[in-house]
This record gives sequence, C-alpha cells and structure tokens, in this order.
Amino acid sequence: SPGDLDNDGVPDELDLFPGDASEWRDSDGDEIGDEADDDDDNDGWSDAEEIRRGTDPYSGSSIPTEAFQIFVPGTNVGLGAWDLIGIFGGMPLFFWILFGFVTRTSRAQRLETELASAENREELEAIAKRSEYALMLRLLGAHQAIRLERIRSELDDRFEYGGHRLSEEEAHEFDQSKLFDEQVLENEPEKDLPSLEDDVPLSTLEATSIADGYEWIEHEGGHWYREQQSTDPWMKWAGTNPED
Repeated sequence: SPGDLDNDGVPDELDLFPGDASEWRDSDGDEIGDEADDDDDNDGWSDAEEIRRGTDPYSGSSIPTEAFQIFVPGTNVGLGAWDLIGIFGGMPLFFWILFGFVTRTSRAQRLETELASAENREELEAIAKRSEYALMLRLLGAHQAIRLERIRSELDDRFEYGGHRLSEEEAHEFDQSKLFDEQVLENEPEKDLPSLEDDVPLSTLEATSIADGYEWIEHEGGHWYREQQSTDPWMKWAGTNPED
C-alpha cells in the first residue's frame, strides 16, 4: 500500500524496518527489532522474565528485584531470605522449649526444696519471683507453677501465724484450711445460740397469750416468748411459769 512498503500496517515514516513486515520498532536502539530481540530494553533481563515478574520489558529502569537465595550444595533446593530467618530464628526457639520441657520437673523439685528450707517470708518471696520468671521463660509448666505457689502461700501463712520454718514434709502436708478455721474461730465473737437440745418452735406459730407487751407460747413443755405482734424467733423463758 502507498506509504507502507512492507504492508505491515505501520506507515514507513514510523517503521524502522520498512522492508520487513515482521518488524517496525527497536525500543533499545540495538538495531534488532523488538520481535526478534528477547530483551527489548537491554537491561539484561529477558522480556519473558520481566513479564513473569511484573516489570516493564520496554523500560530499562524497571527491572525485577534480585532475591537473596542460597542453594543447598549437591541439590536444586534454594533457600530464600525468609527461609533463613525461619531456620535461624525458629531452631533456637525450638531447642529452648525442648530444653525447658525436659528439665522442668527437676527444676520444680529444686524450687520446692528451696521453699521448704526458707527461713523467712523474704526468702519465700525471692523464690516465688524466680518461679514466675521460670514460668515466663517456659522453664516450668503451668501445673508446676500452681503447686509452687500453693506451697509458698501455705508456708507464708505458717511464718505469719506460727513464726517458725516448716520441714519439707510439713510443707507438703500442711493444710491451710485448718489454719483458716482456727483464725476464724479466734476472731468470731461468741453468740447466744439456742441449744441444739431445745426444740425451738417455728416463728409462724401463733401466741396462746399476751402479757406486758410480749407474746407467749407453750411448746414441748417449755415457755417461749417474743415481742408482741412480731415475727422474731421464739426465745425460751428460763424462769418458772411466767403467769406466776
């Protein structure tokens, strides 16, 4: 056609290869047409590789990023940067957790012995802090930490109320609930409670007589009273017949 010598659809004034219908452009100026040139921007990366990696095959400033990679000798296995981070970061952590798991039983027993040998509450607190730190570093199991805290608490109470150190056997056998019961009984004020032998009448029973602002009832051979028109519990009359 006029103005298109090779009839490739590109005017001759724009066609760098007017006599070659398969070529019309040379993006990198190397005198090889883009169709025949496998590196159209002459940046060292083939067009196919740049298209695969998402960069512009016609721009020399747009090139794929070189990834850091190590190949295992004798194999075709390559290790990238994230693989190496996982290996060098994960392996030490794995061995640390394994070490803690293997040694935690003996460590817990040693801390129990130290608790039983403590001379005062300050030593107990120092051992407790070491136990918490070991738990945080996965050098103790949760159940072991709970047991150590229970022993420390019992020993702490014994120091507070008993004033002396327990033997290791006592540390395991000490029952904190007994100490609590003793403390409550010591601090509990005495109350006038009805004798268990008395068959106290129900407060819903109606009075049989009223005198001097009190209601009276006879029940199980005894005389009981309360304030008139009240729902208070009946109280046993300790004297003789109130009508006398």
